[in-house]
Amino acid sequence: MTLKRPFIYVGSYVSDEDAARHPAFSQAANLYQAKFIDFAQPSDVITLVPFFVTDARTFSSPRPIKFVCHSAPWLPRFLQRFWRWFADTVVACVYVSRTRGRDVFFYNLDKQNLFLAALVRFLLCRRVYVIVADYMRYDSRMLQAVFDWFTRRTQGTLVLNSNIRCHPNRRVMPGLLYED
Repeated sequence: MTLKRPFIYVGSYVSDEDAARHPAFSQAANLYQAKFIDFAQPSDVITLVPFFVTDARTFSSPRPIKFVCHSAPWLPRFLQRFWRWFADTVVACVYVSRTRGRDVFFYNLDKQNLFLAALVRFLLCRRVYVIVADYMRYDSRMLQAVFDWFTRRTQGTLVLNSNIRCHPNRRVMPGLLYED
């Protein structure tokens, strides 16, 4: 299945070899993302490397992927995460602005990519869709309200479980993915 128009995929996908080197990577999430990328064939793939990885220069992939990871070891430890979040968001936003795809699919909104999704939706005026594999619950009610509010402001969601009702325009894709 290829969408009729080009689209951008933003996730945390890395190759199987890279995921094996970092045990904190979710193998199930990585497998789902690999299947989705092969299935949907996005025109551009952007990987926001998770915070627990400090150096993305070692990553490689058989697919053309833009890895986003801008660590700042010279900063005090308490500022490093903020810098990484801010720099990665800005760089990924620039990548999205330079692509021709009008639709942007985000894999699982979380603290690392929410602001990027908001910038893409409201500043770049792109159509944002969310793939919800794991519906996250946050301890903070305010944070949970922000995620729920933003999810409802997207153009739609693809969910893996019919019990997840986070958007009126949702499509359920059980299992990994349909294949022809």
